[in-house]
Formats: sequence, structure tokens, C-alpha cells
Amino acid sequence: MSTVTAIVPTYNRKEYLLETLESLFAQTRRVNQIIVWDDGSTDGTDKVVNSLMNSNLVYHRASNAGKSSALNLAMRCATGDYIWICDDDDILLPHAAQTLAGMLDADPAIGVAGGCYSRFSNGPAGR
Repeated sequence: MSTVTAIVPTYNRKEYLLETLESLFAQTRRVNQIIVWDDGSTDGTDKVVNSLMNSNLVYHRASNAGKSSALNLAMRCATGDYIWICDDDDILLPHAAQTLAGMLDADPAIGVAGGCYSRFSNGPAGR
């Protein structure tokens, strides 16, 4: 079975990042490597990530250089057959990795798989 690396670039969004990481850990198909690339956060992002550290989570911190730089640097560390780019405010359905990687496993010639999203807000009225 092919391996999956998720790359999560982040900058000063520790509250959202926590939910993103929890949803990556809860996937029905294992995400073999999760790379959090901290683009110079000053809000305690490192403490959030360190509280969740496990064998498939990798944390890197660099000076703030923007999302594109964070993604390019993280790609150098990726070991998976498939690369899944997740934003730091994504809350992933439990079967997302299985669905996306499953499409690529079924027909490697397609080269890329994508999904849809639903917008929500986190405010006084709830989600």
C-alpha cells in the first residue's frame, strides 16, 4: 500500500492547528508522516504540536517566509508516495485519506486527487 505524507504549513493559528492534527490522527487510512511546518509563529504553536508528538508527526520551525516557502521546504522532508497538503484550519473527515489515496491507488495514471469542502464559522452562534 502506498504511503501518505500530510504537510501542514502554519503561522500563528495554534487553536485551529490542534483540530487539524486531531483530524489527521483520526483517519481510517493511516497518514504515515505528518509534517507541520511552522513559519515563524509567536503564539505557542510549538507547545501545541509538542503536546501531540508521536511517531508519525514531524515539527519544523523556520523564520517567517510565507506559505509557499513553508511548503517548498516541507516537501524536502516528505517521505510518502503521496503528498497531501492540508491547511492549518482544515478539519478532515475520517475517510478523507482513504478516499483520496484510494483513487490514486486504483489508477496511478491520474496523478492527482482532490476533494471538496464545506465552509463553516466558529463564532458566538457556534459552528
